[in-house]
Amino acid sequence: MFLSRAASDVTFVCDGDVELPAHRFLLCSKSLMFNRMFKHDMKEAQEGKIIVEDISAPILTEFLRFLYCRRVDSLEGGQPDQLLIEELFKVAEKYDVPTLKDLCERRLVQDVGVENAAEMYCLGDMYNGDVLKEQALRIMIRWRSYSLCECRPRHETAASRWRRRCKFWRVFICSYHETCPTLLSFAMVMSNFPRIASSSVVKAPSSRGCLDTT
Repeated sequence: MFLSRAASDVTFVCDGDVELPAHRFLLCSKSLMFNRMFKHDMKEAQEGKIIVEDISAPILTEFLRFLYCRRVDSLEGGQPDQLLIEELFKVAEKYDVPTLKDLCERRLVQDVGVENAAEMYCLGDMYNGDVLKEQALRIMIRWRSYSLCECRPRHETAASRWRRRCKFWRVFICSYHETCPTLLSFAMVMSNFPRIASSSVVKAPSSRGCLDTT
């Protein structure tokens, strides 16, 4: 039934004129978003057409493949497509498909490293990926401590050490003040109180932008 026009009663339109046929009963059974859409007789239900402007045809195709076949081809190979997984993570959040979202999040968590920890934190924050946020934050804390130790001069005053620690988190304040408010809040606290990073447990900022520490 995947991309089959047989008995299809709804069509996705993306990238201007690309049409992907689908079936309402299956969409409703897999996604709460589609269930609400067709249940309440919205415009898409009346016209039998869902116009998608923010998702490309390849991403939408993989999304539908998961709904119909319960698999994502890019996750089955040795080198998964990181960008594709990120986009599917966003689509799963948009259309309320928790099984796909969890699958993508687990894969993203495995690939969090020093070079992308801040970006992955922002991704998790924007699309409600708490596990991804926690892993990214853990990596940032660990790398911060390591980098400060490696760069520490042999004879360093307390004031110099304080300034060096503050500098690390101020980088995030400059880089993410617009895209990720919660990371900004955390970075501001860390830049003023770097000793927090050495505490036994550091939790991600709450939705109110406050830092929780124990």
